[in-house]
Amino acid sequence: MFPLKLITTVVNERSALTMVNTVPPARVVNGSELSPRYFGELLSILRSNWEDPDPYLDDIARVVHNAGEDMLITIVGGRIDGILRTKRIRADGDPSRVPATFEQLVGPYWSRCDRDPDTRILVDLTKRSDASGVARTLIPEGLSRFPEPNFGTFSPESAVGLHIRLGASAVRYIPNGRPRRQPSNVVVMSYRGFAAPN
Repeated sequence: MFPLKLITTVVNERSALTMVNTVPPARVVNGSELSPRYFGELLSILRSNWEDPDPYLDDIARVVHNAGEDMLITIVGGRIDGILRTKRIRADGDPSRVPATFEQLVGPYWSRCDRDPDTRILVDLTKRSDASGVARTLIPEGLSRFPEPNFGTFSPESAVGLHIRLGASAVRYIPNGRPRRQPSNVVVMSYRGFAAPN
């Protein structure tokens, strides 16, 4: 006969293992692979953070059509957890050539398309309200998947600390880069490439 205490411990440990194993794995997909059934959820998550700063959310299907290749999305348990939106531009490693406003950077409905882009700009990182670890998943995934030699951000000042913790450094300050967002100032952060600021 096994002691009751030992049996209880084994049952509790198995229950804990079962609970850990039932957490659904995160899946990262490119925006161009996203099923249209997710567009409403995508829009809901983006609107909660970007309705005023992003004037192009009134036509999410058009945005995904124009920028799907530049988006990474985490899906956990059949729900969107987080969204990384980026833009490819030609900047030749010069942070001063990153456009000074959100609209100039992305173009109408995210349609900007530079010839021979060599720079990937992380424009926004948005998560579902109860999601966690989205930046730790999507930023390394973006660095791995996107091949451009220069990889930076167009970040609100409030996100600078997050990017520094993940390995980026500030290379340019843009006053009023997101005029519809408060605070409106932007910092270009470099994860790779980019010439050091003077």
